[in-house]
Amino acid sequence: MKFSTARILLVPTLFLGSLTSGEVCKPDCSNMATCDQLVADLNLGSDDCASKPVISFPKLKFCGAVTSLDPDMDSNSDDFEDYDIDLYTPVGAPNSVTTSISFPILQACDFIDFDADYNTPGFTKLQTVSFPELLHADGIYLGCGEEDSDDGPYCPALTSISFPKLVSVGEYDLEIRNFWRTSAVISFPELKKVDDDIEVYYLGANMQVSFPKLTYASGFEFSYNDLRTLELPELNMLDDLYVSYNNHLLSVSFPKLSYVGCGFEVDNNNLLTSISAPYAENAAYDAIDQN
Repeated sequence: MKFSTARILLVPTLFLGSLTSGEVCKPDCSNMATCDQLVADLNLGSDDCASKPVISFPKLKFCGAVTSLDPDMDSNSDDFEDYDIDLYTPVGAPNSVTTSISFPILQACDFIDFDADYNTPGFTKLQTVSFPELLHADGIYLGCGEEDSDDGPYCPALTSISFPKLVSVGEYDLEIRNFWRTSAVISFPELKKVDDDIEVYYLGANMQVSFPKLTYASGFEFSYNDLRTLELPELNMLDDLYVSYNNHLLSVSFPKLSYVGCGFEVDNNNLLTSISAPYAENAAYDAIDQN
């Protein structure tokens, strides 16, 4: 599920400073080196961006024309607007020379949409995408390939998408899908909480995705992947869990999961021989089928 409308951003326990008056970012890459304010959605799918070997916004700290992020701000207020970063496949994709995309000091953003299945053949030279200082996003979509199929790849050189400091995703999904023929690491080493669902679909056997510190998500869906293991070592609470139609999945481990509010469904995983969730006594077992 993807959204691109302006939304209100709440970062409940963080104070992230303030923006001073500066240069407004254009909705492409034409002034990326100097701009520090975003007052509209940023779309990297322009011909201008496709001509850049390196796409980087070194001064952009927030995705919005905000003066501060108050930890006590009402999430339903209209105190400020926030905007999306859209990393759509460039319209001029066959001529794209981009090898890396980074936002070195970005701390908070509304929706990050890396949608490399938007046009074809995609970011054929792209190797890395990084958000090294990002702490919070309202939603994240990562996709690279034909929607829900094994066509492609559209990111053949991709090696990593990294969010090393991301702590929370609020209001909308964290969605990862369509990396069938890509060998990349997507890492969330500090992510602890996702207010909506985490959805992982259509990942090939050479992909690596990890959530080592995740303790809560509204839902977790893991389906149609070729990955062999699923491990969520710190996950404690979920509303729904669905693990289905993963033809190469051998083991599932949730060593600290103690509560699943509505559904615990693990079925149609042909090779699955091990499900470990020793403390999930309060789970609602709608369906558990190791065959």
